[in-house]
Amino acid sequence: MGPSGRRRSRARAVGVPRNGREATGAGGFSGGDRGARERPLLDQARRWGLISTAGLVLPITIVLGYLGGSYLDRRFGTDPVFLLVGVLVGAVGGFLEMFNLLRRAGVVGGGDGRRRSSRHGSAADGGRET
Repeated sequence: MGPSGRRRSRARAVGVPRNGREATGAGGFSGGDRGARERPLLDQARRWGLISTAGLVLPITIVLGYLGGSYLDRRFGTDPVFLLVGVLVGAVGGFLEMFNLLRRAGVVGGGDGRRRSSRHGSAADGGRET
C-alpha cells in the first residue's frame, strides 16, 4: 500500500515513464506533435468553409432583398420601387460580405483575417508610418 492508503499497481504501460508523459523514442517523435500536424488540416477546413459560405451569401441576400422589396411594394402600392431598391441593397450587401469572407479565407486581398494597420500607424506605435 502507498502512503495514501490505496493499493499501488505495479503494472505500467511499456515506454511510459512514471510522470505520465510520453517518452521520446529514438526517432525523436513525441506524441505531443499531433496537434501541430492537425493544425494545417483544420486551417484548410476553415478556409474551405469560408469559401463555400461565400458562394451562398450573394444569392441569399439578393433573394431576401427581393422578398422584402416585393412585400413593401404590396403594402404601399408602389409597384417596382421597393423591389428594385431591395434587390440592389441585397446585391451590394451580398458582394461586400462575399468579399469579406473571401478576404478572411485568403483568396482575395492577401488577407489572413486580421486588420491591417493604417498608413499613418496607430497610437500604439507612436503614430509612425508603417
